[in-house]
Amino acid sequence: MMHGERTPLTDIVALTEDISTHRHRVSPWSSTFSADQSMIPAAELFHGESSMLSDALDTYARAHRTDRRIAASQLWKNYTYWMAVPAVAGWVAHRQVLDLSENAVAVRFTPDSPYMRFGMLTRAVAHMDRDDDSRPSSVTLTHEDDVLEFLATQLIVGHFTPAVDAFRALSGLGTRILWGSVAVALTHPVSTLSTLLRRDFSAELRGLQSLLGPNGRLVDFAPVRDDAGNVETRPLRRTCCQKMRIPGSTNCVSCPLLSPARRAELSARKGITWLNLESTAPATL
Repeated sequence: MMHGERTPLTDIVALTEDISTHRHRVSPWSSTFSADQSMIPAAELFHGESSMLSDALDTYARAHRTDRRIAASQLWKNYTYWMAVPAVAGWVAHRQVLDLSENAVAVRFTPDSPYMRFGMLTRAVAHMDRDDDSRPSSVTLTHEDDVLEFLATQLIVGHFTPAVDAFRALSGLGTRILWGSVAVALTHPVSTLSTLLRRDFSAELRGLQSLLGPNGRLVDFAPVRDDAGNVETRPLRRTCCQKMRIPGSTNCVSCPLLSPARRAELSARKGITWLNLESTAPATL
């Protein structure tokens, strides 16, 4: 957790750290969300101004003895998840959203996990008109729906859409796989937050899913119980990310290609049990 003056940004930073700790994953975000000189604006990755993304795909493919298509899928999963976490966490917990458009974020890829680093070039946060906040970095809106629309405009349209085109052009990866990962990225953090904050965020989950239109159907949901008895709703992919094609890897526990027995086996290794899977829609690959 960050200490000192509490602001919309520090709330978002703290939630991102909490999700990272809970999932035992290293977040690509710098501790203060600040960009450094080794990073470039995300927009330069997606519009042919830099070879950094292409080089990163090649580096990942060599390191994991796989091809560029599979490397793109795995990097994309990590990229979209961690890029979405601050926006989703801020919206769900506080009804405030950090501007994560492609010109507001800086990126650097690295050879080691988590394979990327993120920082902010701007500090604009959209939030409800509760505190009469007139700071230049604040975008004050009247209704909750306006804050959620800000998330859609800045992150989905203003970042993930051009990023999908760039990843597809560089790797040949299909748009269904790419948008399927976006659907997971927008919804999985909600599951973690429901456990951390002990609150039901079902309405927020569906609201975020709806922002993707038809692509929102690339993910389904089912309850999961962990070994401690906690139950949370997690997304189930309806498109395979191809992780199992990397030597030494297996399917994700949310993979649509798993048989019930194999899903139960892999999930047990992670200390979780899926509930009511028979109520989910069949995969459409």
